[in-house]
Amino acid sequence: MNDLIKFQWMTALMSGEYSQGREMLHDEEGNFCCLGVLTDLYCAEKNKKWVEAEADFCFGIEGEQKEYYVLPNVVAYWAGLSSLDPLVNGVQIAALNDSGSSFKKIAKLIDEYF
Repeated sequence: MNDLIKFQWMTALMSGEYSQGREMLHDEEGNFCCLGVLTDLYCAEKNKKWVEAEADFCFGIEGEQKEYYVLPNVVAYWAGLSSLDPLVNGVQIAALNDSGSSFKKIAKLIDEYF
């Protein structure tokens, strides 16, 4: 993984600026999963906007193939990840998020495994 993006992702997860959600990258209530936080960093750097899905009440990236539940390909490539849902100690990072692991715990695991 790109070291600068890794640092930015960990910092964002520990910042308290993101409200943690589950099962989608970003929802209509303003919540993000851990992969949604990474996607939001991509959007900020690339000057992209989140766009609302028509039926799912979640958001994807403007101008890109819509991915609402896994990391978009462009974000994975940008971050230097080899998977849309990377493994942390044999467990998908989205599963850790959705099962209740805090952003702070996930940030520590990112530091250790990526």
